[in-house]
Amino acid sequence: MTDKLVSKPTQSQIPKKEEKAQNALLATNTKKSKDKRNESPSIVVRIDEKILELKKKKERIQIQQALLFMKEAQKIFKEDMSFNLAPLILSETWNKTSHSQKEDWQKRAASFCVSSFQKNEKKTPSIDPTPHQS
Repeated sequence: MTDKLVSKPTQSQIPKKEEKAQNALLATNTKKSKDKRNESPSIVVRIDEKILELKKKKERIQIQQALLFMKEAQKIFKEDMSFNLAPLILSETWNKTSHSQKEDWQKRAASFCVSSFQKNEKKTPSIDPTPHQS
């Protein structure tokens, strides 16, 4: 009978096994980082889309606020309302007003803006961004 000798790995074989394990780990990590790189553009695209969506939302809100302002001006001026008249009166009045009066207006403005916006928001689900002159 011949005994088969099971040989122990030699010193030169041990590093090769470790090297293979390291190469396998490196290949796995490389694949994961390639996957992440493939994912990255979609994340960037989603962020760009969200930024665009928020810019559009900001523009819609600004248009709503401008329309609310014009509606309030129309209530005050009634038939004499002119889109050029309101800013002119505001500018001249603001420039000629005392500092204490301006502070008073600013305090009152916070409650005015919130209440007007909430009232109008409930009444009007969507606002036409093109104002019509009476």
